[in-house]
Amino acid sequence: IVLALPCLARMITSKDHTRSLKFGEHRRLSQLGSGTGAVGLFAAALGAQTTLSDMRPPLAATAAVSYSVDGALDHVAGQSSSMLDLLRSNAAANNGMCKHEPTVIELDWTDNGHVELAVAASPLGEGFSLILGSDITHASSSHTSLASAIAECSNGLASDTRAQGTQLLAGSH
Repeated sequence: IVLALPCLARMITSKDHTRSLKFGEHRRLSQLGSGTGAVGLFAAALGAQTTLSDMRPPLAATAAVSYSVDGALDHVAGQSSSMLDLLRSNAAANNGMCKHEPTVIELDWTDNGHVELAVAASPLGEGFSLILGSDITHASSSHTSLASAIAECSNGLASDTRAQGTQLLAGSH
C-alpha cells in the first residue's frame, strides 16, 4: 500500500517537481480534505499561497457512542467542527515558517455554495493554480461532485478551456 501523504510530500519536494510546480509567491494552492494540513503547510513553507480546506463530518462520526437508559443507541445529530479546529490550530502553529499566512476554510465539495466560497477565498479570488488532495476519493458517491469542484476551483474558470491548473491527487486502497 502506498501512503498518500508521503507520496505527495515526496513529489512536491523532488527537484524536478519543485521546479515544474513553481512554488513561490504567485502559486495559489488549495489542499482539499486537508486533515491536519501537513502537505499544504509544507507547500506554504516552500512559498505557496495556501488555502487549506476540510468538511465538517457528521457529529456521530466523531462522538463517543452512547446508549439511552433502555439500551438503544443514541442518535447524534449535527456536524463536528473538530477537524476544522485542528486544521486552524496547525495553520496558526506553523504560520511562522510560511511566507504567506495559510487560509483555512470549510469546503464540502458536494455543496455548490461551498465551492463558490472556496474560489472567492482564493488569494486573488480567481481560483487556484495548484490543487492537492490526499485520500479524498474513498467515497465513490462523491466522485462527480469532487471532479466538478476541482474544475471550478482550478483558476475559477471551469467553462474556459484556456484555464490551466495542476491537480495532484493521491490515495491508498
